[in-house]
Amino acid sequence: APQPGDSTTTTSSSSSSSSSKKSSSSSKRKKSQFDEFHEFELVGILLGVAIHNSILVDAPFCKYLFKKLLDPELEPTLEDLAEAAPAIARSLRVIMASAQSGPGPGSSSGSSEEPSFETLYPTLSFEASYRVSNGGGANGLNSVAVAELAPDGASKPVTRENAAEYVRSYVRWYLCDSVDSAFAAFKRGFDRVVEDGHVWRLLTPADLELLIRGSPTLDFEALRTAATYEDGYDEDSETVTHFWHVVEDLDELDKLKLLKFVTGSDRAPIRGLGAARFVISRSAAVDQLPSSHTCFSHLVLPDYKDVTLLRNKLLVAITESNEGFGLR
Repeated sequence: APQPGDSTTTTSSSSSSSSSKKSSSSSKRKKSQFDEFHEFELVGILLGVAIHNSILVDAPFCKYLFKKLLDPELEPTLEDLAEAAPAIARSLRVIMASAQSGPGPGSSSGSSEEPSFETLYPTLSFEASYRVSNGGGANGLNSVAVAELAPDGASKPVTRENAAEYVRSYVRWYLCDSVDSAFAAFKRGFDRVVEDGHVWRLLTPADLELLIRGSPTLDFEALRTAATYEDGYDEDSETVTHFWHVVEDLDELDKLKLLKFVTGSDRAPIRGLGAARFVISRSAAVDQLPSSHTCFSHLVLPDYKDVTLLRNKLLVAITESNEGFGLR
């Protein structure tokens, strides 16, 4: 038979077990958050190293990130949000248009065919909802969390008079507050390599994007002029001449593929393709496809004697092997 105190012991044991589980869960959560922010810091370090070594990185960040790297206190605009999250920006613009054009709450229903702003958005308040992953990877469950955009935001309705304030608050929450910890870790890593100084204040966000991603303007004639040759090739070699004729006839997409196949990036350095390194060396293995060493922007081109064969082999190489190092 149970003795006095058994239930207490059982409860204590159960409580201890429950406490242990909660502690373990909390520890895992903190570790997960640490790992996540640590990864953002590593990405910042990688970008800093890329700039330091003049290496282009295919990092298609929204333009506001480049603005914020140069000025962390910069207030975002609706135009910044439109580039990062166009669907949300469109919704906010509709709200603004409704606030500016719709009849006021005191208008009689017969004075206008348009419903009032409060009729259109009867439940809209200074809140933002977002999905939170509960773990389990890509197939994990998601729950909906709510962030207040103003003190006691749940009790503050959006009206015609404060619609502009609501839009500004939402934009700031989306681009700043919701990612504050992640951005702080990212910038901390970036600043560890690229020292903050007066020189950065001379750059525009477009300049910084060019340093990291390179220029989208591609001049292949300038690339041909800057190209160098090794292992028996020179600019007058028959295969080299055939190669540049084939390149000239490629469409824009295939030219991008070729550039990425050889250099690892489909964009030009900040000074254009004329400043890029592009080496073509000879190979006698005409039964093989062209190959490349992207770290050295080096194309190994077999000495094909037929221009049609060269074209076919090159297209297979750049189409089927157009994956390399890059951020995803």
